[in-house]
Amino acid sequence: MAIKILACVDGSDASVGVCHWAGWLGQNANTPANISVLHVIEKNRTTEKNDTSGTLTLGAREHLLDALSEQDAVRAKQLKANGKIVVQQARELISTYSVGEIDTIFEHNDIIDSVRTHMGTHHLLVLGQHGTQHMDGRTGAHVLSLMDMVQSPILISKGIWQIPRNVLIAYDGTKGADKVIDFVVHHVQFGQMTCHLLMAGGQPKLLDEPLRRLREAGISAQAHCELSENIQELIARYETENAIDLLVMGTHGHSKWRRLVKGSTALRLLKASTRSILIIK
Repeated sequence: MAIKILACVDGSDASVGVCHWAGWLGQNANTPANISVLHVIEKNRTTEKNDTSGTLTLGAREHLLDALSEQDAVRAKQLKANGKIVVQQARELISTYSVGEIDTIFEHNDIIDSVRTHMGTHHLLVLGQHGTQHMDGRTGAHVLSLMDMVQSPILISKGIWQIPRNVLIAYDGTKGADKVIDFVVHHVQFGQMTCHLLMAGGQPKLLDEPLRRLREAGISAQAHCELSENIQELIARYETENAIDLLVMGTHGHSKWRRLVKGSTALRLLKASTRSILIIK
């Protein structure tokens, strides 16, 4: 059965990375992969809030409201035309990868509602950390909401795209961490990369079994166990020292790793890590 990947694009620079990651995941999936490109024109973007209070007479106020209504209609047409360009360009970029069907979804809705609806028929979500509303580098609020809501794997694209060569797997010996190993071994071809297993504290012997599984699957792998109270700093340092391209981690268990993908701690993780993040649920 083919897997279905949902790629969220908005026309910002972040969308380029989203398309590359969606295409790369689809091309390297162990089963055929179809990709849906989702572009949502959010309701609050088609209309601007305008203050019509003050000393305007009734006739003048009605004239102003008519003019604003016309402006909103023009803006809506512009957003729709731009949206068609966005999804077409995304489709063309993803088509450079060897994937199955590529379809486009173009909606006027709330992004959270749209993703919630479509993830009922998709298996993996790809989105950018920043979007058109956060061009200054801040993390979009939608990202944190979707991290909590979506129960399927999520890849959050960050920075400039490059073919991943080194992958960091956060491991803590829990069932959630073993699900990450399952995903790497069975769902995506990681054979041309080096996987770094990283444990923060704990018993180093817990790394033996996942290390064996990765190597038996033909994946180059190495394990590291380090003592650190600040997980965000540990990740940032390890990523830099080992030229990591992708961080992969789970959400189950009761360790420090799990707390990284919840609430304000998740925001600190997104700020600390400069690499794209794949979260397995």
